[in-house]
Amino acid sequence: MIKFAKVAYVTILVFLGGYLCSLFTSVGVEGWYASFAKPSATPPNYVFPIMWNILYILLIIATSMILLSPATKLRNLAHFWFIVQEVLQVLWCWLFFGMGQLGLGLIVVAVLYMIVAVMSIIYGKINIWSGRLIYPYALWLLFAVFLNALFVYEAGWSIAVS
Repeated sequence: MIKFAKVAYVTILVFLGGYLCSLFTSVGVEGWYASFAKPSATPPNYVFPIMWNILYILLIIATSMILLSPATKLRNLAHFWFIVQEVLQVLWCWLFFGMGQLGLGLIVVAVLYMIVAVMSIIYGKINIWSGRLIYPYALWLLFAVFLNALFVYEAGWSIAVS
């Protein structure tokens, strides 16, 4: 029962974060984002929910593997960074899409990328496969940093579009 509770906990947190992100994203997509001249590297809108659902599933599996491992200081650290990345992911969606704060969004997504890269190392020290399951998320975030930077550039280095 405890194993189920841990997996449920991770699943709820990941999908709650995803739900909040989708709310903020829909505000932007229906607002400023719709009329903004997007960089040519921007994938079509339908790609994002597909990718995020895949990444969420990988994150759930990886983090569940970590939380099901024996309790150690390293596992506690991994759990801490998991929570931090969840908060930063929602913050980025709110800043970038919800508020149109491209510059602040760029800072947050860059920090988020660094945290997820560290997470993959910590996860990998606990369980090699768990660490590897984080790689696609880190790569997607690296692309997000690049794309966010292009949005800032397209906006004339303005930190906000609204």
